[in-house]
Amino acid sequence: EFRKARESGNLRRLSGGQPVRLAGAEFTQEGDDFSADCAGAGGCYENEYGFHMADGSPKRALLIAGPTASGKSALALKLASERMGVIINADALQVYHELRLLSARPGAEEEDQVPHRLYGHVSGRESYSVARWLTDARQAIAETWRCGLTAVITGGTGLYFKALEEGLAEITPIATDVREHWRGFAGDLH
Repeated sequence: EFRKARESGNLRRLSGGQPVRLAGAEFTQEGDDFSADCAGAGGCYENEYGFHMADGSPKRALLIAGPTASGKSALALKLASERMGVIINADALQVYHELRLLSARPGAEEEDQVPHRLYGHVSGRESYSVARWLTDARQAIAETWRCGLTAVITGGTGLYFKALEEGLAEITPIATDVREHWRGFAGDLH
């Protein structure tokens, strides 16, 4: 993909429209015209495609939410392909490794087209909460931005989106023995 873009002179899509430096010279692309712009570099880093991106590159995220079978995954794949993005899961069932078929998790073909994060990364035997997802999602988003890519967050779990946008209330952790006692409680709670 990089080779085709470089040969056609269209590096804007792969660099997300950010200044690009190849072989020691920085370029910005306006249409198909490249011009050297070394003076404005101000420091840069190399993303996974070998582009040297300006450190101050904007942090972009697209949030795609909606009901089951509404086309969220297809839209996320299209936008991530067009905008040099990473798809980050925001669906409570698709985090579980064992639920690929039941949750309509993207298949290997889709996962090969663009990077996917937080899909099938948890065993169904593990306890997984919105707080843990938020920690995982923030890490995935930060890593995406460090690479100069766009985060495309998609799923149907509204609580995940609410936590991402508004955060969670701070609560004191529950001691393991207390948690286990009440999980195993068989009596009447009323």
